[in-house]
Formats: sequence, C-alpha cells, structure tokens
Amino acid sequence: LSQKVLNAKLPGYVQLAGGTNNFTVAKLVAKGLLASENNKQENSAKNLNTYIPENRFVSGVAYGSYARVLLSPILEKLEKMHKSQLQAIEFAYGTTSIHAKELTNDSQLTKLEVLPELLWEAVSLANSLVSQIKTSDLSKMRN
Repeated sequence: LSQKVLNAKLPGYVQLAGGTNNFTVAKLVAKGLLASENNKQENSAKNLNTYIPENRFVSGVAYGSYARVLLSPILEKLEKMHKSQLQAIEFAYGTTSIHAKELTNDSQLTKLEVLPELLWEAVSLANSLVSQIKTSDLSKMRN
C-alpha cells in the first residue's frame, strides 16, 4: 500500500499508520521505500525555498495499538502498584475504597515519571520502535 501512495506523487511527506508493527521498517528498508539520511538532507536543502518534496520515500511510521501492546505490561505494573497503595491506605486508616481512592488520586505513585525504573523501561521500549527510523543515544538522556 505504501508503494501505491508513493506512486501517486502527492506533495508532502508520507507516514504509515494502521497495521504497523516491529517488521514495518525492515520491510520498507528491504523494498527501498524508507527515506534515508542522504535523501532527507537533499530535500531539506530544497525546503529552504518552501519546496514541497515529491514523495519518493516513506518518512515516518506511526505505531498506535502496537506501541500500546508493548507498553501495556509496564502500565499494568503501575496499576498494580496503585492498587497495593489503595489497599495499604484502606488497611492503615480503616477507610472505604471510595475514600482511599480520593486519598490516592493525587498520589505520586500513580505517575510513571516518578518511578525511574518503570519510566526508563517504557522509554526503552518506545525507543526500540523510534530508533529504527531515528537514531538517538538514551544514555545521554538518563544523566
């Protein structure tokens, strides 16, 4: 399908979405359909004069449900931690579930960004998809 879209020679960039998975980029590379750094630089020079490039290559891939499937175990861990926290509050204060939920709604434990191990596990998984197209050094981001 991506080849058909590219053959239409529409202006702008082509980003694949829907049905994408871990094999998408490899298939695009094998068919010579993925934009390389060389042709991206070539087009960016032309873009200085508001040039709209012809679609000869796929420029991006959107991972919707596939990314959610990859990240769901991490989000489930976070949810289990939250449930454990609710149970601890209920036990400690002898409150009802409704009241305990009110107490923990603003809890830091429910936020992925305050749990470095889980956060970096999620970032690493997301990077495994993004890095197939864009290169980055995660070690620089962690420091």
